[in-house]
Amino acid sequence: KVPRHEPTTPKAARFTKTHSSRRELNQTNPVRRGGRVTPRYSSPQAIRQKRFSAFIAGISSGADFAIQFHIAYSSQIRGVAAFAGQPYHCGQTEFTTSRHPLPFDQCKKYPGVIEVSKLLSYIEYQADRQTIDPPHHLLGTRVYLQRGTKDSIYKNTTVASAGELYAALSRDPSSVHFDWSTPSGHSLPRDTWAEGQWPAFVGHCGDSWRKTLQICPHFDGPSAALAHLWASPLIGAATRILPEHLHRFDQHSVLKGNKTHFQQFGWVYVPSGCATSRDVHDAETCTLLVFLHGCNQCENPKKPLHVFSLYSGFNEWAETNKIVVFYPQLRRGGPNAQQHDCCWDSYGHTGEDYALKTAPQMSNLHALIASIAALYHL
Repeated sequence: KVPRHEPTTPKAARFTKTHSSRRELNQTNPVRRGGRVTPRYSSPQAIRQKRFSAFIAGISSGADFAIQFHIAYSSQIRGVAAFAGQPYHCGQTEFTTSRHPLPFDQCKKYPGVIEVSKLLSYIEYQADRQTIDPPHHLLGTRVYLQRGTKDSIYKNTTVASAGELYAALSRDPSSVHFDWSTPSGHSLPRDTWAEGQWPAFVGHCGDSWRKTLQICPHFDGPSAALAHLWASPLIGAATRILPEHLHRFDQHSVLKGNKTHFQQFGWVYVPSGCATSRDVHDAETCTLLVFLHGCNQCENPKKPLHVFSLYSGFNEWAETNKIVVFYPQLRRGGPNAQQHDCCWDSYGHTGEDYALKTAPQMSNLHALIASIAALYHL
């Protein structure tokens, strides 16, 4: 039971709610998949001890989890970009006006119940118990939030509450940016599509959530997110991506016997010049970005292409700005609807500790990110 006490962290401050400026996105032909990467380590425990530094991003349930992971591992995650995400531990917190029993998706369906002060109290309580990193690591952290005006899944107040929570934790409202006026639906918005005929998962700005990528003239989500996270001008996107830069990554070789919820393979995009174990002495300094898919967006027999590793638009910016992008993959299957739909756990379907570092998805993702960081010397 969480003690009732007032948080010592200041109350949520105002944060920026404006459009990012448009950046040109020079698209390229779809990349084909490169080689398979199979890391080898002495033990999963050794990998979990590895220190690294990275940014994390996600969409929908992946955005929820990215926020959750960022706060729990704040000593190693430098910033977060969430395309429609809710605040940390919001789904299982009993607020003063919460319905009983707690409805599933309460913070998305009834965002008026959210009390940021209670979420701050929970974060401090768990940090005192050393189940998450101390929140002082979040001072000045970079946070980018985006929610389209035609999003029918997440309400504006839900995402704004995540911004208020981060403004209080960062104590620097300028480090938290919320893009909230683009007329996109529940999707990852891009400003152009240059890969020919639109596949089934691409739609117009404002289409339903079934259109995972939506083309919104004058606004590009990946470049807006990276520009804010990096807090500096980006080098223009690449016009061509080499097929061999996108690799399958053997997740099970890292997780060994603890493969809960993860497919055997994820994907990793490695730009020219970034290190591998063979060329570390000649490699340039690169940065790691992790991007998490949402529910029903993992690879499966009916959807063999992973949309985001191929078409999100992050790889084009990653190539010129020396960013290694890791796209982890959950698998379909499990005793509940969330696991069947390959959702990241921000509701407790894997256990009561779902938002803590001990949770199976949290600790396994940490091990995977650490292995990528070790493999590419990040």
